[in-house]
Amino acid sequence: MSRKQTILALSLFAVGCLTIGTLWTVWVDVPLSIAARTPKSAKLRIEVWEPGRDMATVSMSLPKRPIDTMLAFGISPKINIDDVGARFELRQLVRDAQALPPGRRLVYRDRDATMYVWVESAPIAPAP
Repeated sequence: MSRKQTILALSLFAVGCLTIGTLWTVWVDVPLSIAARTPKSAKLRIEVWEPGRDMATVSMSLPKRPIDTMLAFGISPKINIDDVGARFELRQLVRDAQALPPGRRLVYRDRDATMYVWVESAPIAPAP
């Protein structure tokens, strides 16, 4: 193998690696830069309310880090409520919740159920 062929083979290999890396990044869907503001100890709070009930049908507090990992690997978690046929996809909810200012809640309605989503984090203390 001559020197030109070696350089050509290495160049093609580098271009192939860059192409695979770019396609992988697009497929994994890199999180928004807004998400970097939320601390690692943040929790995603979700409550689903149905009409005529005095308590939430679903109420959960999920650590944000495992949810980000699931979304990065392409797992798309969903919340299904059989009684009213409501279905919520967590991927879009997390994106929208991360874009909110602290203390604000998202409200989603699907048929008869209403879902409230917000990111709950401990207050960031100023440096001493």
